Order: sequence, then C-alpha cells, then structure tokens
Amino acid sequence: MNSPLYYAINHKVQLLLDESGHINESAEKYPNYVAKSLTSLGYTEEEKIQNMTNLKKLPTWKEVQKVKGKLFGDNKEIIDDKKRGLDEIISYLIEKTDDIDAFIKGNPRSRQGCTALFLALEADDTVTCRKLINAGADVHQERGSCPTIEDRNGIIQTPNSFIYRVINFQAWNTLEMFLIEFTEKARPLMHRSGNFNITPFVYFMFLIFENHNYKPFEKMNLIKRFYPLFFQAGADKHEKTALGAVQDFIKI
Repeated sequence: MNSPLYYAINHKVQLLLDESGHINESAEKYPNYVAKSLTSLGYTEEEKIQNMTNLKKLPTWKEVQKVKGKLFGDNKEIIDDKKRGLDEIISYLIEKTDDIDAFIKGNPRSRQGCTALFLALEADDTVTCRKLINAGADVHQERGSCPTIEDRNGIIQTPNSFIYRVINFQAWNTLEMFLIEFTEKARPLMHRSGNFNITPFVYFMFLIFENHNYKPFEKMNLIKRFYPLFFQAGADKHEKTALGAVQDFIKI
C-alpha cells in the first residue's frame, strides 16, 4: 500500500533538511548519535558496515556551508514557494486520507515503523505535525523500540513513539508546540510505559546532559525552556527510572 500523504511529507522533509543542512550538520556535530542510528538493532553486520561506509562519504558541515550560498542563496523564493505548495498539498491529502496512521514504513526485522507524524517530526516540521495531530494522528502509539541508551547496566530501550522520537531528533520547536498546544494529549505520555523503564522527561534530561556538543549555557537554556512545560503536562520529577529521576540530574 502506498500513501500519497506520507510521500508528500517526505518531499517536504527532504526540502527542509537539504535547506538547513541538518543531516550533514548532525554527521559533523553528533557523529556518535548518527552512528548509533545507523547501527541500531534490525540491521545485519554487513548492513551496519555499509551504513558506516556511507556515513563517511557524507560531506562535512563546513563543506556544505561553502556551497550552501550557491544552492540556496539566489533561490530562497523558489524554495519558499515549494514549501508553500507542499503545505497546501499536505493539507489537502490530510483531509482526503481516511486514516493518516494507516501507512507505516518500517524495518520488518526490527519491527520498527515510521508513520507520517513520525516522519514530519524528524525535520522539526511543526506546521505539518500540528496539522496531523489536529486531524487525529495517534501520538500514543508505539512502533517497536529503540536501543538508544547505553548505561553501565546495559542497553536501556525507549519506545519508538512520537514523544521519544521528538526528543531523540532534538525537534525542540515541535516538542514545545506539543507540550503547550496539546497538553492533555501529552499528559498520559509523561510516565513509564509498559516494560520501558524510562520517562520522556528523564530521557530529555539525560540527552541534554550527555550531549557534550551543547555548551553549558545552551543546556541551561533548554532546561529552563522545557522544565515548566513538562510539569504542566503532568511529569513527576520524583518518578524513578533506570536512569534515576529528573531531580537527580539538576536542582532548580
């Protein structure tokens, strides 16, 4: 089954990522993060090696910056027109799609899946995410799991779900939009789920503190930005997880 909606969103995601250089910037600034995403469970050893080989072929962020002006400097209006056109198409397809969660593109070996909403958040496309959630996209569904954290006790898995993907992709504008505009939808997601011994708030704090590419003032700005929003959505700073509680990371 194909989904015109999914592929229209994919077209916009590629446009946003190409315009911002996000993929290449991630490879330059967060090599371990990118490498983990390419060598997660579900790939054979041969595929992991090939993924890392392909990663090394990516241009660095500095190389992208050199040509970025030529690619986009004179074509900003064209790019903006394409984005507006895609937004109109996406809105039309959302209206005409009976079940916007029905199409799931995934890796059958890992039982992971990517819905239209999951795809849109990867580019921090707040506009499209808002449209999808308003149209009934399921923010609660879990499509498998992701072995995203290596702790002294082993691998700690997080759900492959909307809230964890938003944090994992550091889609901060989308996270802020979701916690403010869809607080009631976010509330049930703030606690441990099933066999996953972690909460979104703890995962957020862990990612911020463990990411050495963030400068101290950047970490504090992100924490001050989202600390009250998580509480507004019902997060509990005392809730224990495999990584401890939020209060163990910082005292505010």
